[in-house]
Amino acid sequence: MPASKIELFSFDDKETALIGRAFAHPARIQIYNILNDYDFTRNIDLTKMLKLTKSTIHNHLRKLEDAGMIRTVYHEKSLLISKNSGANERLLNFKNKLSNRMESRRYNSFLGLRNSNGTSTAY
Repeated sequence: MPASKIELFSFDDKETALIGRAFAHPARIQIYNILNDYDFTRNIDLTKMLKLTKSTIHNHLRKLEDAGMIRTVYHEKSLLISKNSGANERLLNFKNKLSNRMESRRYNSFLGLRNSNGTSTAY
């Protein structure tokens, strides 16, 4: 198993990666959109809405929860899911970070600037 080099990255980069991973699947985007419409939902309701198994829903919820976008609470044989306060703001910050990084790369590429390792900043 390869060694982890997670300590080489800033907190900001790690948080950006977590949020990116959380929204890297259409089902997780749909779950988040459902939570934008409702204060909370249950895992069994999500299985019916998205036509996915409970275990698949659970895996998607774990990714969103790991990124701090949702919270889950067990209640009467089901899982209650709600958005964390500030989740929309974190998602907007994520979008802005990515947008700014892409614009910076495009600008540098346009100017013909190169990275510290001598490679072009173009895609």
